Amino acid sequence: MKKFVFIAASILFAVHALHAKRQEVFGRSFMLIRPASYNIAMNEQLWHNFVYHKTGPDYGAFQLIPFYQHSNKRNKVARYFLINRKNELLVAGDNTEQGLVLDRDIRAEWLNLASDFSGKFSICPEQKQMGFTFMYNQGLEKITDVEFLKGWNIGIEFPVLLVENNLNLSQRDLSMTSTEANRQPDIISALNQCDWNYAKWRPKAKTLIRPEKIKFTGGRSLMHRDYFQLASSLSFTIPLTKRPDAEYLFDTVVGLDQHVAMGGAIHMQILLNRDPERIAWTFFANLEGNFLIRNRQFRTFDLKNKPFSRYMTYTRKNSEPGEVIPGANLLTLETIVRPYGIADFSMGWRINVAPFEFELGYDLYGFGGEKIKLRSSPIESPFNRRCGGLNEFGIAGTGSILNNGKLIQATASDSTIDCLAADNTEFVSICENDLDLCSAAAGSVLNHKIHVAAGIESLGVHTEGFAGWGVFFEFPQKNASLENWGFWLKLGAAF
Repeated sequence: MKKFVFIAASILFAVHALHAKRQEVFGRSFMLIRPASYNIAMNEQLWHNFVYHKTGPDYGAFQLIPFYQHSNKRNKVARYFLINRKNELLVAGDNTEQGLVLDRDIRAEWLNLASDFSGKFSICPEQKQMGFTFMYNQGLEKITDVEFLKGWNIGIEFPVLLVENNLNLSQRDLSMTSTEANRQPDIISALNQCDWNYAKWRPKAKTLIRPEKIKFTGGRSLMHRDYFQLASSLSFTIPLTKRPDAEYLFDTVVGLDQHVAMGGAIHMQILLNRDPERIAWTFFANLEGNFLIRNRQFRTFDLKNKPFSRYMTYTRKNSEPGEVIPGANLLTLETIVRPYGIADFSMGWRINVAPFEFELGYDLYGFGGEKIKLRSSPIESPFNRRCGGLNEFGIAGTGSILNNGKLIQATASDSTIDCLAADNTEFVSICENDLDLCSAAAGSVLNHKIHVAAGIESLGVHTEGFAGWGVFFEFPQKNASLENWGFWLKLGAAF
């Protein structure tokens, strides 16, 4: 009874310590989503009884885990990609009603919409993942007689995923009376115009299916006696997928953005009751951490204190009047992405009534957020030929200015996504220091999960088998992640 009180008090203290005011970020152009295969509770259910204490003649074990994960639609996830803390944005031109101009979030002309256009758009990001993971583990007793290596094992993990992302982009209350030439007809078309190479908003779902990674593990069982278990392992993960290309927001990506990872894990189980012959009640805790190696990716930035400035238009110094380029192209740059690490923690209770095992657990998934920096200096924008850097460009105004006896396109440096400022009297450029690096970085994640699982074990003379299932519900504390539910099945054996 004392053990139960102590463990319950510890869990309550941990949950209370993790509880904090919800933290939200806005206007981000990239989100890092947990792959469904990263679920330590799913991987360890039943597996812990076979992989760390093999008794078969070949000291081998495997398991196959089909799984499914689906997100719930939540407004706070939409705010991660939108601005002004809103779930729906108003687009209006300069020639609409004064009330619309004052209340608008986006100036229609920045999106190449007519000056009398007005309308609203919203998103509701949604994701579906399904697939399977195959895991094999081999004890080294079968391979070598070295005393030091007894209790050690090596393993391999190979997941295949189908991922479907859908922004659920929608528009309403569209109004336009003029027929201006070369203008976009509606918001969805404007957010996917062919002149933009990056940062577009895909109106339909996109699906990818491919192997996610290959993960090698090496570990050791430190204790496995009378339901007491203690084991540790190290891992090295090689991604098998492509990295994102920044063409679309919330694009479909399999895995963790092609990051190589090094990790480690520890697994523990302790017996809580004195007589486990008929029923064994245990407490377990599992912790796995992975350090993700940096890589290069293209990301789309905003300017500091100018959210959505990636969707404004820009001009190059000494350009002809009216010669402008999309900000989505100019501000998409090659970066070095440092995601640092992710961690997956699971704890709870197991009840073993041979041949059945039941499990109830609380899980926690965390990611500290990305740190990114520009790869090249001076900056080279992929949309154009090599240039001297961002200081050759400025926010486009409406008029022209005289420079060395030549009329050139004017800049309006005080403009924002909802307002066009007055033209500058001379060319005012942007620079590398004006980039908001956070706008292109994935936000930090802290997800709480609850899972329930059950299974059956069959112990033979030379082969031991098991089968089970589990369900989970995941609740993000921040808006940089999705709220998910899902389930898994599993089948495995030790021989």
